[in-house]
Amino acid sequence: MNIIFIDANIYLRFYDSNKVYFKELLDKLLEIKDSIFLTRQIANEVERNKLNVFSNSISNYKKNLELKNVALPQHFTDESNKFDIVKWNNARKEIEEKNVGLTKEIEEFFIENNKKISF
Repeated sequence: MNIIFIDANIYLRFYDSNKVYFKELLDKLLEIKDSIFLTRQIANEVERNKLNVFSNSISNYKKNLELKNVALPQHFTDESNKFDIVKWNNARKEIEEKNVGLTKEIEEFFIENNKKISF
């Protein structure tokens, strides 16, 4: 039987990665769990750091969602412009409003999973 050693940092990646293949990888690890060598030190390190890693990850996602208050100057609009600045500004504002909702959803996701990870 082959023994597999996985470093604590690899386990911690499950708490901060948004890559789809991590779901598949988790399923594969469960299939070979009897072949994985896990020390108490690694388990303790993962336990100590998992919540912090998850929290930092969610904070980064939220930060990347932020939209800066950008509005193009409307005084450049006249009949010769093919580009409609007012329309663009309105579209950007709609996106910003949707973004507020997405940010709230991330916060709910964080709270829900924060509790799960804490135990």
